[in-house]
Amino acid sequence: MRFARSVALSAAAMLVFTGCGSEGDPQAGNGSGNGSGNGSSAAPVRTGPLSLPQLAESVDVQLAAKKSVKVTVSQDGAPATVTVSTRNGAPELALQIPPDENGGAVHVLRLRDGLYVMEETGGKPWVKFPTGSKNPQGQISAAMLGLAEAMIRTSQQKELLTAGGVIAGQVPEKVGSVDTTHYTVRVDVAKAVEKIDRKAFVTRHWALVQDIATGNRLAGAQQPATVTDAQADALARRFAKAMGGKPARYEFWVDAQGVPHKYTVTFPARKDTKATLTFAEWGTAQITPPPAGQVTVASDQPLGG
Repeated sequence: MRFARSVALSAAAMLVFTGCGSEGDPQAGNGSGNGSGNGSSAAPVRTGPLSLPQLAESVDVQLAAKKSVKVTVSQDGAPATVTVSTRNGAPELALQIPPDENGGAVHVLRLRDGLYVMEETGGKPWVKFPTGSKNPQGQISAAMLGLAEAMIRTSQQKELLTAGGVIAGQVPEKVGSVDTTHYTVRVDVAKAVEKIDRKAFVTRHWALVQDIATGNRLAGAQQPATVTDAQADALARRFAKAMGGKPARYEFWVDAQGVPHKYTVTFPARKDTKATLTFAEWGTAQITPPPAGQVTVASDQPLGG
């Protein structure tokens, strides 16, 4: 299992999304993305243009209504696929990265009873890390899945968007065969950082802030137990300074029912870093647990240790 490659790809892609739950206006669409919501509760139909908070909350609102979605994440190299399901209560995730010149395929699941990682070694193909495992590889994989979830759950981006963002464009545009409105949002990150609760922001978005501020995609893999006010202030401002005075650019493609079909973000730190997410199978995406006979339970020691 190439953990470093997995974390690096996830960290790069997670520049797109940071957040873990909708806390704003619940009035969003009941459309079906590229799939349909079989049996899922539907949110009321959205009418009129969306505000910045509504754009930031659109994925969370639809996920709450439809219970699952499959997302393709493209950044550099082969795209990753992230499936999120809330049918069993707490969000469950599946991350798949195809093999490329940097390593073999990656397949990681986070289910209610623990973390499952597909290994490239002989024997049973899956290794299970129970919830709370101290195994370093399990902890890194858990961080990777946290980043994957952050790519999808968008509502906490609202604070950054509303503190420093403006809707700079709004035009009709198709995503595949679907009619959407393409919103362009420009965010003055330095301005936003001065307005928001910096300690809360740094703590909540630790991996994102560390990656942008330091240029090290692995720096935020494990968050410290405590972050002081002074550390948070310094890191948040370093994060903003890394933008070089240029705005971050967010783009949303949302249909008339408020369903997101595509999302991109470009951060100008060090060099332009752009990630693109496309959404499919709203309400029909599935996560399949591995068969029990194909799973080995890991100890709290590193594999092979």
